[in-house]
Amino acid sequence: MLVRPPIYGLDIVVDTDSLPDEPTSGDVYVVDPYNSTIVAAGLSTIDGDEFYDGDERRILSVLDQRFAVLDPGIISTWNGSILDLPLLRARARALKIGLGLRIRPDHRREPRSARSGTGRPTVQVGHPRPGTNRAVRGAWHRQRHLDLRWVYGAAASADELRSPDPRRGAHLARSLAERRWTRARRHLDRIPPPTRMTSFTWACLSPESETGPTMTIPSSARARHPSNGPIMTH
Repeated sequence: MLVRPPIYGLDIVVDTDSLPDEPTSGDVYVVDPYNSTIVAAGLSTIDGDEFYDGDERRILSVLDQRFAVLDPGIISTWNGSILDLPLLRARARALKIGLGLRIRPDHRREPRSARSGTGRPTVQVGHPRPGTNRAVRGAWHRQRHLDLRWVYGAAASADELRSPDPRRGAHLARSLAERRWTRARRHLDRIPPPTRMTSFTWACLSPESETGPTMTIPSSARARHPSNGPIMTH
């Protein structure tokens, strides 16, 4: 029997003071990643919903450690290809933090395709240099990425995902991916496998297969999950 790989919902909260007062063009807010900060993040797994806030360096480091030890699966986001992934990568570079997040330009998708069909403005990462506010595809350690906007379409309402609590957004991102997995798996980002992972194992998480690889994470690796600071689960 085919087994769906684990799905992890991810949502981040950007400092609202860094957002422009008005949309930069049309209904799109363009965020300068080097003048914005990530103030909170939510991660949803089958074991519960996790919340991270406080120091931005620690938020990025904890997320990186979590995705490093979680079983290989799918990171589900809403608008992640034009906001979450490029912003996380840019903030890590600005803070000189090493992440296992790999992104590449995705020329098949343009930011305009991800605009909200509800009349509400959306947010994307941009930069003063032309051509840098394009969609990306990515993977984080052994986790492939899925942007739900390509699954549900521009007409889908994302109001529930706009909650100030990223745990709610992360939980919904996971639930929505599970609800339409047959369709969603065709929209997984295509990116080369990470180092120390064979192409065959990576292919087990490809759109052509629902079977995830079986891997055992040593207890010593799981213990690296930080327990200090403002981390909450429910």
